[in-house]
Amino acid sequence: MQDAIPTNPNEYNWINEFHSFTSFHYLVLAISIGSFTAFCVVGRRFLKHDLAHGTNREQTFRRVLAWTIIGSQAFFFIRRLTPEHWDIQDSLPMHLCRWTVWVAAWAMWSLNPKARSLLLFWGIALSSQVFFSPMITDGAGSMAFWIYWINHTQIIGAAIYDLAVLGYRPKRRDLYFGAGMGTAYGIFAVALNAVLGTNYTYLGHGAHSAPSLVDQLGPYPLRTVWMILAGNIMCLIVYLFSSGMMTLRTKAFKHPPPRMFTAQDFQSFKKRN
Repeated sequence: MQDAIPTNPNEYNWINEFHSFTSFHYLVLAISIGSFTAFCVVGRRFLKHDLAHGTNREQTFRRVLAWTIIGSQAFFFIRRLTPEHWDIQDSLPMHLCRWTVWVAAWAMWSLNPKARSLLLFWGIALSSQVFFSPMITDGAGSMAFWIYWINHTQIIGAAIYDLAVLGYRPKRRDLYFGAGMGTAYGIFAVALNAVLGTNYTYLGHGAHSAPSLVDQLGPYPLRTVWMILAGNIMCLIVYLFSSGMMTLRTKAFKHPPPRMFTAQDFQSFKKRN
């Protein structure tokens, strides 16, 4: 017989189980945030050196991070397709976060404007909620645990790096593109789930493995409408927050806007060499 879960939420075997809002959850959050901070500190130091000496250290560092994402995600993708781990309910690369992590690698490598827009709105606005309402019950002894947290740490870490190190600030057209593409993908996911009987991006029929904010949006299929609408609202909030902070900086405190680095800036570094 399976052992009952202890009544004290902080007293459980974290090797086998993951529970939200426990000391182990907070430890995972601290490690993730520490990782974001460390990469941003290193990136800013490299960028400062590049601006002073015309080197290209930050770009090299950022592209190493991009290759790290590509390598790890390729391994995870292949693993899901092996007979031992294949499951139509989970193995297809149809969760939004599984697309966004590839967008993160694309944005980090190329600084493509569309990739940066998707990374901000799909990452910060849509994928970040998993840090506060994780849909996972597997503990640290499971590979699924590591895949889940590595995946989302790479997404949010790349988005924060683009904001904090490279000064990315969205324009209105970026909001339209990010939210519009997210809506289109949401509609596609609803249709795919209906055909396959799956629950990718949590826009299908089925129970969730752990309590989530999604559960507060009512039963399927109406909840899919509220989820897509909520996703657009979150994108708008991120945009308005960014615009508000920019206005506060430039109008209230009279500081110049932060420099937003583009791919062309790093081409000029190469020419200086």
